[in-house]
Amino acid sequence: MKPIIGINCDYEEEGKRPYSFTYRDYSDAIIAAQGIPLLLPIVKDKNTVRLLLEKMDGLLLTGGNDVPPQRYGEEQHKKTICVHPDKDISDNILVRVAMQMKKPILALSIKIRKMCIIAILWL
Repeated sequence: MKPIIGINCDYEEEGKRPYSFTYRDYSDAIIAAQGIPLLLPIVKDKNTVRLLLEKMDGLLLTGGNDVPPQRYGEEQHKKTICVHPDKDISDNILVRVAMQMKKPILALSIKIRKMCIIAILWL
């Protein structure tokens, strides 16, 4: 059976209806590796995230904009472009629950740092 790999989506709503998306390259790579990509929208409920992760064999955390520095008591630099607050919350829940469930995770870019921060604060 092919493994199901969850891909966290990005999220935008500026000047448009809110929408979730990811770059096609991520799905194409999973398909090329004989997996089944499953796009994950913004979900802020731990129980729902757990139910979704139970259906998956692994997780791909895509890169994106910066973690809001205010989350860690720091000021935002004028060139910082932060992720949408809902995505930040959703990604944090996704990472925490996936780590608790010991799901394999491939984290790209900023998500590597986010996983390290969560692991340090969580442990």
